[in-house]
Amino acid sequence: MHRRAFTLIELLVVIAIIALLTGILLPALGAARDSARTVLCMQRNRELATITGFYANDHQGRIWPIVLAGGQQRYTWARVWEASENRFRPGPVFEYLNYATEVLACPTNGRRSISGGDYSDLLAFQYNELDFDFTLISGVQGARIDLDRTLYYIDRTKEGAPQYAGQNRYPRESGREFMTAFRALPVFVEESLYWYNQQFPDGLWGNDDQFSSRHGGMGFYTMTDGTVGEMRGVSGVSEDLQEFGQDLLAREIYGLLPPIAGSAGIMYRSLYNMNYQANGPHGYVDRARW
Repeated sequence: MHRRAFTLIELLVVIAIIALLTGILLPALGAARDSARTVLCMQRNRELATITGFYANDHQGRIWPIVLAGGQQRYTWARVWEASENRFRPGPVFEYLNYATEVLACPTNGRRSISGGDYSDLLAFQYNELDFDFTLISGVQGARIDLDRTLYYIDRTKEGAPQYAGQNRYPRESGREFMTAFRALPVFVEESLYWYNQQFPDGLWGNDDQFSSRHGGMGFYTMTDGTVGEMRGVSGVSEDLQEFGQDLLAREIYGLLPPIAGSAGIMYRSLYNMNYQANGPHGYVDRARW
């Protein structure tokens, strides 16, 4: 029996239908992939929160250290300076992760740098361009996990928020108009590659460092209560632009302190700046009477 072949027009119609379906399905598949990566990133942040609790249980209730000497890192959650070898070796977090290093990588970024250059300091992990996508907030080192203390950040969605980089301090009466409290003490932040996780790949978040907004304008952070928060809309028009007054900077995290000598009353004070002035002692956030 003779079988009729497809005509050219029929083949073109089939090809057009396939192209149309591909155009419809590919964006949906891409969105599903991005959503899955975001969920996995949140899960990895939860794992960091969990092992922070484990570390505190083994160290008199206190979380990860930051030990400096001459302004240089010597012993932190992520890196330990090995003077005899003149290099850093992996810090205590790797032991608590059983060296499952992928937990320190956001699935969306995968510890890649912007330029594609190698910025890894830990020689055992040179297959990454960066060692960490998540970094520890400078000032919370050694915090007691069982203490109830509140930190705040400048929330520029609120009326009256400063349209410039935050000051070192604000009186409580004026600052309360634009400060938003964290639900619990924040510990780790998903740091922006641009500001400054690539330029200073030290595993710490302070000064002008910023949040990443790689998850549809949002980045994650972990807290001492074991939960994960979402920080949205804190990267101005674009994450790769430095926009003081629109970006949330690490030094725009504050504690509320009672009056001290020479002050006019209860003040919001920058955690980073106060910690820096005190030379970053272990457990500083507890001693400062926030």
